[in-house]
Amino acid sequence: MVYDKIENAEKYYPLGSLIEKGLRYLQSTNFSKIEDGTYEIVGKHLFAIVSSYMTKNISDTVWESHKKYIDIQFMANGNEKMGHLNIQDAEITQKYNAEKDFVLYKPGNNYFDVKQNEFTIFFPWDVHSPGNLIQDTREVKKVVVKVKVD
Repeated sequence: MVYDKIENAEKYYPLGSLIEKGLRYLQSTNFSKIEDGTYEIVGKHLFAIVSSYMTKNISDTVWESHKKYIDIQFMANGNEKMGHLNIQDAEITQKYNAEKDFVLYKPGNNYFDVKQNEFTIFFPWDVHSPGNLIQDTREVKKVVVKVKVD
């Protein structure tokens, strides 16, 4: 897992050309002018999902991991709490759904706050729980860049 400010994104370019392209997209796009939706960057290999939503109680969010895609999650507006577990420490509650590319897990208890203009990178071995409220429910705008795993 990676957690940093978008202004430091270039430090992570060496993680791969698709990750670099995804981070450059996040750095160069004004998301206040972008509608919610899915945007292709490099076809199905690299695309962005822009979403506006209300943060939820921890008990109402899921813990998940993906096999086909790496998630770069960028807080374009607002703040939320995210959970993280190493996959070796997680207990599966729902087996892999290949069509939707996720496995669900029993909730963990390791959380951190992600503020506006910060991002995370969750790899296939990172179980994560996004969308959690920090103190009370707030509207946020988040961009999830999906990076195809080679």
